[in-house]
Amino acid sequence: MIRTALRQWDLGAAADSLAWQAASSIRKLAARPVDCVAGQIELCLGLRPTDRLLLIQIQRGPERPEADDGTLAEEDCRHIIAIVYGHRRAHNGPGIWYTRTFVWRRPDSPAIDH
Repeated sequence: MIRTALRQWDLGAAADSLAWQAASSIRKLAARPVDCVAGQIELCLGLRPTDRLLLIQIQRGPERPEADDGTLAEEDCRHIIAIVYGHRRAHNGPGIWYTRTFVWRRPDSPAIDH
């Protein structure tokens, strides 16, 4: 799914590398049962090609687990993944493709959700 979206955005050869990097980061987050509630997740992809930046928001599905007292649990499972990518020129040779990945947790609060 991620690879298909990136290919539709005309990223060429970069699509496969970015899709692999994104999938790897998502798998690492999904493997953390302490951070996330198991179940459905939602992905939101954003691309800023002029900045060479791929943004991914990961959020648990609309169903939030209930705490013991019947209220919604406060567990936070929204993360942002930012992948910066590009091609660095080399003096002698074809150059080097690079990606840098940054992951952070975003509070689950509508007041800061812009």
